[in-house]
Amino acid sequence: MLSQEQIEERERLTRICVNALIGECLNDQEISFKYGIPKSTVDRYLKNDEVLKDIYKNDAEFVISEIKEYIDKNKTIGFSKGGEKSQSLYGYGKDEKGKFTGRRR
Repeated sequence: MLSQEQIEERERLTRICVNALIGECLNDQEISFKYGIPKSTVDRYLKNDEVLKDIYKNDAEFVISEIKEYIDKNKTIGFSKGGEKSQSLYGYGKDEKGKFTGRRR
């Protein structure tokens, strides 16, 4: 069971995370670095729909959908950056017909 102080602190940090994500367009890692909140905590606050509904009341559905949109966008960007990094480190190989055969080392 959380005390009233803990609930208020969780709500304060959740607002910081949401405002940074939506307002400043930061990703969870940047929020963690800028505000000193552990990345796993940022993730937990952004994905806790019950707390978001308590904080934002009537606007909760909009806020939750915006958060999900930003998370999906950041995930796509992360996959793209990961693929670029992998290609720069390992490259790729093709056979004589131009078919992809995997990475080369």
